[in-house]
Amino acid sequence: MPELKTVLEAAYNMPDSLRSCSNFVWHVIQAYVPDQPYMVANDLVKFLARSADWEELDANDSRTMADLAKAGAVVVGGSEDHPNGHVLVVYPGDVKESGGYAYSSNGKTLIMRSHGLYARSMSRALGSWPGAKSDGDKTVWDAWAGPKFSKVRFWVLKSTKPPK
Repeated sequence: MPELKTVLEAAYNMPDSLRSCSNFVWHVIQAYVPDQPYMVANDLVKFLARSADWEELDANDSRTMADLAKAGAVVVGGSEDHPNGHVLVVYPGDVKESGGYAYSSNGKTLIMRSHGLYARSMSRALGSWPGAKSDGDKTVWDAWAGPKFSKVRFWVLKSTKPPK
């Protein structure tokens, strides 16, 4: 099985991943499931929710998600939204404080405060929200940064999950 960090870095640098969360996550999944078809974020979230190959995780259990990723398991998080949803992959590493990055609001540059400890993420994004773009430096919470996080769901690819 390929090493997760190597797969993440390769997918992160693919030309079609530069501005698209869906392309990035697709490249990661394809390293483990070669026949995985490409899907935009909203469709991928629906697919993961009904696939027998993926197991849903507790979205509030960042330590378990981080531990699974550190063990090499592919953990994907996502939410549906109109017109585009967002998807990401949990990055192997310890949980960390969310926030700490600059964002703009009403013409002012602010620093996002921490909202707790969360698993690290790796993602690209079509939009301009700085928390949605991460090479492991931000958390899964940062991608949605607020009430939208309550709609995020996470799944682990069963074939990459370490035995208990």
